[in-house]
Amino acid sequence: MKLNINAYYKNNRLVCNALLSVAQIIFVGLTYFIIYTLLLHKLGPEKLGIWSLILSTTSVANVATTGLALSLVKYIAMYNADIDHIKINKYIKTGLFIISLLTGAIILIVYILGKFFLPKVMPLNNVQEAINLLPLSLLSLFLNSITGVFLSTLEGLHHSSFRSISYILSTVVFTIVAFLLINQYGLMGIAIAQIIQAFLLMFLSILFLKLIFKKLSFFPLVFDKQIFKEIFSYSVSFQYITICVLLVEPVVKFMISRFGGLSFVGFYEMANRLVGQIRALIISANQIMVPYVAKNTSLNNHKIDNTYPLLFKLVMYVSVYLMVLLIILSPIISVLWIGSLNNVFITSLIIISIATTLNLLSTPAYFSSMGVGKLKGILACHTTFLILNGILGFVLGQFYGSMGVIIGYSISFVISSFITIIYYHKIYNYNAWDLLNQNKEGCWIFFNILFYLFLGILLIYNVNIMPIILYVFLSIGLSILFLYSIFLKDVDMKLLLNKLVFNCKNLIKS
Repeated sequence: MKLNINAYYKNNRLVCNALLSVAQIIFVGLTYFIIYTLLLHKLGPEKLGIWSLILSTTSVANVATTGLALSLVKYIAMYNADIDHIKINKYIKTGLFIISLLTGAIILIVYILGKFFLPKVMPLNNVQEAINLLPLSLLSLFLNSITGVFLSTLEGLHHSSFRSISYILSTVVFTIVAFLLINQYGLMGIAIAQIIQAFLLMFLSILFLKLIFKKLSFFPLVFDKQIFKEIFSYSVSFQYITICVLLVEPVVKFMISRFGGLSFVGFYEMANRLVGQIRALIISANQIMVPYVAKNTSLNNHKIDNTYPLLFKLVMYVSVYLMVLLIILSPIISVLWIGSLNNVFITSLIIISIATTLNLLSTPAYFSSMGVGKLKGILACHTTFLILNGILGFVLGQFYGSMGVIIGYSISFVISSFITIIYYHKIYNYNAWDLLNQNKEGCWIFFNILFYLFLGILLIYNVNIMPIILYVFLSIGLSILFLYSIFLKDVDMKLLLNKLVFNCKNLIKS
């Protein structure tokens, strides 16, 4: 049995990496579901809002690491192909040195800025608790930043499946510890559970790395100036993208808190996290295709990316199906998760889901651009998103409160996404209308679903007792119709589905 699994893993490493990546996202999603349920029902929506603000504040410290981690993946993969163990160790040690110093410095700045800004965006009676949580949250983030070096090394060695296993195991432990501590310590218990998770994740990543890379050594811890230049020069664009991405969420949450209060932040966080986990599943599939896009375009001298139309079709069908189903079931999710029909949660979920559906259409262009090394469209996308989000969020927030901030965020999300598509189409002379015409069956169903969707929204807000059972049956009927019309009739979708089922069966048999 063990030999069969090992043999399958060696021959189908890409499939294993992809399946475990999906499993990781599902486990993390379940963890958020459990933790937010605990926070909401045991501590209340205000405490959930505080936790959400602290998470968004401390996440800014990730500015120091994400771009550098991507650089490590690239160079370690390159030297792994050359079987240069000495060079790989130098990259690991230099990465640890750089990331420790940068993260430490940025964490200090974030702590000072957090103490300054938090009193301005939340009620004064909650400020002290938030400030007390800040050091513990920053400590767990510092540990995770260092661990990022080991996880990036695993990915560079083409063993991202062990990265996923590390995340899954540490997430399970985090959930258990948080459940045991929340009654006695409240938010402080969640923060302690985070630190335990960070230590465990570090231990597991080092353990797996040592098992895979026998030549691993940490001492002496050296700083290689040449390696630093290579890492930094490659990561500049990714670093800028990271800064833009990480600044968006704190800005949105701070404005929501200012215009609507901490409870609003908590319900927005739940809706946004739920949509984000579904989006992550679709994005992970696109990320796997990046090396194939790079290989495909290099073979035809960068004249055209033949994988793009198929990726666009797949993402359009899957994203429309999953996001619309999520919107349709939003009242039921609200009742099961929150315990009532919460208008803030449902409305936030609907707005963000619609924006995300349109955003996901840009993911093939986004990751294909990365695959061929064309980053101008991506840079323009994130710059526009950051600036437009701040402007629209503030202006609409003045007139429509916190919901105006969410609408501003969603409009910015969609506009910036289409910049990526326009740029990529310009590079390879794709005609957007032709692309949509090739998928006219999917477009027709998309608009029919939108009609049904708005009919459902009218039911939610205009009927005193919503017929939930009827709504569920209609949702299931719509799901079956969509699956039949797309996945069972479209030739490309059938081939992809058959291939996925075939690989899953082989893995089970092994």
